Amino acid sequence: MSEQITGKIEVLTGAGKITITLDGDSGDMLAGGNGRDGDLVLADSSGVRKIHIDGQSGHITLRNANGEDILTIGSSGNINIRRKANAGAPKEVLTFDANQAALSIGGSGGYGNIAIKNTNREAILAFSATQGTLGVGGLGTVGTIILRDAQGRINLQLDSAGQLTVKGIGRIFVQNPEGKNVFGVQGDAGSVWVGESGRGGKIYLRNGQGNNSISIEGESAGITVGGGGTSGAIVLRNLQGQNTIKIDGKEGDIVLQNGDCAEHFVVADPTGISPGTVVVLDEEGRVRQSTKPYDHKVVGVISGAGGLKPGIVLDHNPAEQNTQTVALVGKAYCKVDATRAAVAVGDLLTSAFTPGHAMKANDSAKAFGAILGKALRPLAAGMELIPVLVALQ
Repeated sequence: MSEQITGKIEVLTGAGKITITLDGDSGDMLAGGNGRDGDLVLADSSGVRKIHIDGQSGHITLRNANGEDILTIGSSGNINIRRKANAGAPKEVLTFDANQAALSIGGSGGYGNIAIKNTNREAILAFSATQGTLGVGGLGTVGTIILRDAQGRINLQLDSAGQLTVKGIGRIFVQNPEGKNVFGVQGDAGSVWVGESGRGGKIYLRNGQGNNSISIEGESAGITVGGGGTSGAIVLRNLQGQNTIKIDGKEGDIVLQNGDCAEHFVVADPTGISPGTVVVLDEEGRVRQSTKPYDHKVVGVISGAGGLKPGIVLDHNPAEQNTQTVALVGKAYCKVDATRAAVAVGDLLTSAFTPGHAMKANDSAKAFGAILGKALRPLAAGMELIPVLVALQ
């Protein structure tokens, strides 16, 4: 049998004050007021109060079969979940603190874990306190961690390919226990630095045996290559990837691919000056093309002819105008005139009648002090570029 009532049902205290109202029009139930704190309690068949809504404290409490608090929601927005593992009162395993905006999972004998699953109920984001790990991706899903700034722009991204991208000004700093930056990567400046005030930076590269084979020390401004079972070598290559300079720690050698030792000289008159030209000094120490035979002012050959470039260049001043590199010692290609006498390998060469050329030195008396080097290839007749060993005498 049922009975329907339209309107409100009001329950009064002995003093005639309303403390409970059931409003059929609004569908509301109000408990409390008029000097009374309202409570709503739901009990099971055994009388255990399983759900308790406390009007005074504003708490909502769920209890287990023993009447012990398992979940509490406070009026400030705090949530506490408890777990009963052994004898004794249940202990908190999850706490959400609304004041601190903090979520804590685990403790009280239990490990905290969070798993976020995809539509197939597969965990693709997992926080594991058991292993101390954060797992992102897997099971067909690519994992990516992204940090954004206040405007929503990506500033840091770590993807499953193992690539860390730092955007914006792109800076990474590593600090020591005192909180000072001792290592930094600055993308805006395109720089990497190691060390700080009072402590010089050091960078070590190790070989397969774990020994330091390359070390860079900021305090001493030193670079050490080799040691620890590895012979050191420094190699410089050109645009084609060919070795042009090698400093060999094992043999103690400096290996230069190019041919001669040259020095920069100011050119008095650039007329006729080109690689391979024989040059002499003028009264101001500048060089010009040779114009007469057996010239005692001969100083060498303009470097760079025939594909032989200088291996060492001295007195290089980029600000100085009208200079040329003159081969003083070593192999270089030289303009040679064999119209007056054939040139054989090993013949001494001097300045020729032909401007800017060398010729065989047949007159030993005139040749003294005018020899520029020796022929490294014969020339039977005519004029041609041939390799010579520059050695002034």
